[in-house]
Amino acid sequence: MAWCKSSTRLPKDLVFLAQSDTTVGFGSQSRLRLDLIKSRPSGKHYITAITSLALAPRVPQKYKNLVRRSKKITFVVNGRSFRLAHLTPTSAYLRGFAWYYTTSANRSTESFDREFCFANADLIVEDSRGLKESRSSSIIKLGTRRLKKLR
Repeated sequence: MAWCKSSTRLPKDLVFLAQSDTTVGFGSQSRLRLDLIKSRPSGKHYITAITSLALAPRVPQKYKNLVRRSKKITFVVNGRSFRLAHLTPTSAYLRGFAWYYTTSANRSTESFDREFCFANADLIVEDSRGLKESRSSSIIKLGTRRLKKLR
């Protein structure tokens, strides 16, 4: 397992592979690197994992507690999607990032392939859960008046 102190500065184009609370995925602050690895058309949106609600797009006040307490949920606000990444001892490597783009660990439209992922990640973070493909997060769109479940 890789550990980073909070003061550690990680390269912005670093791509890491890790098990999230839902499925195994790539993470990076570089959209370009993720596009190249996944053979994905540029311009397609990524979910942004954030470590603080202060980094989120403007969340309507009535939903802030929902977002803070959320687990396994991606939110969409004003066309921007994000997840609150809760830091745990096994996700200490995230302390080097305030935010990062996240995507499933596979080529576009394909299933998880361990060898492909290991060949394309700069940093592999594996804990006792291992790395396994599982169900994606739910997606909820937060409007000013109501919320709508997208997935």
